[in-house]
Amino acid sequence: MKEYSPSGRVSISGFILALIMIVIVGLILGIIAYLISKTIYLVPLSPLILAFLCGTFAALAVKWGKIRNSLVAILIGLLIGAISYGTYRTAEYVGEMVAAAQIVAIKDVPGLISQVQGGQRLLDSFLQEEIGQVGFLGFTEYLAQQGMTITRTSATTSSSGVELNREMLYGYWVLEILAILLIAALMARSSAHKPFCEDGNKWLKDGDFQMIGAINFEDVEPLKKALLAGDFYTAGAILAVPPPSGGSLVRMVRCGGSTEQLDDDIFITATQKKGRNRTETSFTGMMSLSAYNMLWNAVQQRRAGPQQQPPLPASGSGYQFDL
Repeated sequence: MKEYSPSGRVSISGFILALIMIVIVGLILGIIAYLISKTIYLVPLSPLILAFLCGTFAALAVKWGKIRNSLVAILIGLLIGAISYGTYRTAEYVGEMVAAAQIVAIKDVPGLISQVQGGQRLLDSFLQEEIGQVGFLGFTEYLAQQGMTITRTSATTSSSGVELNREMLYGYWVLEILAILLIAALMARSSAHKPFCEDGNKWLKDGDFQMIGAINFEDVEPLKKALLAGDFYTAGAILAVPPPSGGSLVRMVRCGGSTEQLDDDIFITATQKKGRNRTETSFTGMMSLSAYNMLWNAVQQRRAGPQQQPPLPASGSGYQFDL
């Protein structure tokens, strides 16, 4: 057995699909984050929620695009994080510009474009007078000079709570973007490391695996070492006797076509429950069909049973030892 690692493959069409998805979703998430922040902004919960959403959609893009390359997956996570946060910050500036445009509209300036242009000139005039810099960078510097106050429930401009001056606020913004980029990239990379059947060109779902045995928690590492070393006698001894209660589940699935082939890959995992609806995978490995047959025979020998040929399942179904 060898430990499973992604093949690193990614198709042009899959990458384009993922790219289109994260650009659209990144823009939408950034706008939604801005609209919500106008009502409530929680430190540090709000940026963490945005980071989790970016990571969730990045992982989904990796799955839909069938991306098995860690670097490409990380790039996708970084990109959606940068787009969403950049959109959020840009929306703040545009929002102020729109507010200024509404002031211009009150002066009976005709035409929407003229009103927006007037609003931009009005905002730039204000920024030039206050800090000597215009545009998005001037607006960002203005916010930094204003500072921010962190209260128990939100970030406000009130006089109570923890005050962040210009330098501290810039530092906080850097931490925000780093957290969003890191979480999104890690979640995307984790998605790319899910078991993928290259012959069937599909991700293996949890329901594809079938249990072949249960072992004690302390036997997970010895089983893994035995399988990696090709010591099927020891591995068979561990699998032959199930624990009295609980333990880790050992499961397998065959990756191949409708008919069994000698070069079919056998995926093997050891998982254990960590909560009501959560499981943790201790290891995921791959072995050849011949290696599986040796493991199957080793289990039969340790159970003092007759050596028989293992069952022949359909593609995507698991071999069972019938424990």
